[in-house]
Amino acid sequence: ITWRAIMSGFHSMAVLALCICIGLCNVALAADCVDGKSVYKGSSKPEAGYSVSWIIDCSNLTFEAKVSVKNTGWVAIGWSKQADMYPSDIIMGNSEQGAVADKHTNERVAPLLDDQQDVMESSITQTDGTTTMTFKRLLDTGDTADDLVIVPESMNMIWAYHATSNDETNYHTRRGVATVNFFTGASTPLVIPRSSIPTFHGVTMMLMWGLFSVWGTFFPSFLRGLGHLWFQIHVGIQCVVLLFTIIAFIAIESWLGLNGHFDDVHNVFGLIVFILHDLYPFLQGILGYLSHRFWDPKRSSTPVFPDRLHWGLGLLVQFFAFITILLGMKRIGADTPGALASFILWFLFTIGIHIGMKWYTKSHHEGSDASRYGRSQDDADLITKISEADDYKDFDDMHAKPRQQDKRDLKTVFQQNKVPLVVFGGQALLGLIMVGVAMNVVAQVGAGYIMEDE
Repeated sequence: ITWRAIMSGFHSMAVLALCICIGLCNVALAADCVDGKSVYKGSSKPEAGYSVSWIIDCSNLTFEAKVSVKNTGWVAIGWSKQADMYPSDIIMGNSEQGAVADKHTNERVAPLLDDQQDVMESSITQTDGTTTMTFKRLLDTGDTADDLVIVPESMNMIWAYHATSNDETNYHTRRGVATVNFFTGASTPLVIPRSSIPTFHGVTMMLMWGLFSVWGTFFPSFLRGLGHLWFQIHVGIQCVVLLFTIIAFIAIESWLGLNGHFDDVHNVFGLIVFILHDLYPFLQGILGYLSHRFWDPKRSSTPVFPDRLHWGLGLLVQFFAFITILLGMKRIGADTPGALASFILWFLFTIGIHIGMKWYTKSHHEGSDASRYGRSQDDADLITKISEADDYKDFDDMHAKPRQQDKRDLKTVFQQNKVPLVVFGGQALLGLIMVGVAMNVVAQVGAGYIMEDE
């Protein structure tokens, strides 16, 4: 007997022991699986419109499922240890691409593709408003990194779908969790309170950027005839928009996580708006201050710097904000025909009002730069007269004296600015109605009240 023979014998015994262990593990799982049966069947309907049925084949240790959902978008089913959307093991289907994939989540972002794909057989079809997905996998796939073992005890089954979108990065329309024993068929839906943070974020941003910001830009554009009051209102509204935008942004970041802002086009646009509006308020503030301080009632045109640059950046941010709101409605499933039509019509109406008022001010106010951009001719003449007299101490004194000498009563002020005030009132009322319709849908979706068949 040589050392080579001895080592060869140990090697053979080790291999045999490993095979026996693997066999015992499979036998143990099979023993748990069988319990007098070779096949287990069951079904669960966690809510109206979403149902799943399954077959466990104990001879092959496989799990085969059929998911039916009343929708036209993506569908998903999975398993989670903590009765939450993450971390979890997920099977996700897309009827538009005809693809079913093995995925997982580790944080509050769109599911990620597993490195090891363990779906053995699969199909997904969409017919007459119903999506049907089938798949087969092993009870124990061996993927310890991303998959969970389906065991003969209660497990947390998670489910989700989007009512209309097959873009798997779009936030689910509905989701839920049920405790299910796939061997006995026992199933109990769990009531999981939805976070109010996404709803707060959506409604706040729609209110600030769908209404307040629009109102804030109307005053400097068409209501300078109110005297210094237009500037105070403009600054006040923009400060409110700034404050609540920061609050809503911090709220969604605390809920979503810092890694979630590049997995969806809505998030990217939102980040752009936040940077342009909230991380550069000092730039806009400086531009606005310079525009105000160096305003000359005798100038014949408006300079590019700082005035037109200040206006242009403000309108650019407003445009991006409208697009971001529409993308956000789509992401959470609030893009119902009524809500979309209401907000898009408001968007187009706002543009139309701006163009119409520009035409009105240009055709009804000629002469100085002051009157052309909304200041009454009395204001312009008063400031010009004082500036030409050169009896002011400094810039602030030059603007203070017209306000002190301007003895117009409220009736006169309103009479001189009757048209833009009436337009603003009508625009504000219509905005409250149209944006209110869209905000109501967003709030309902956030509360989980919107069903796919409503």
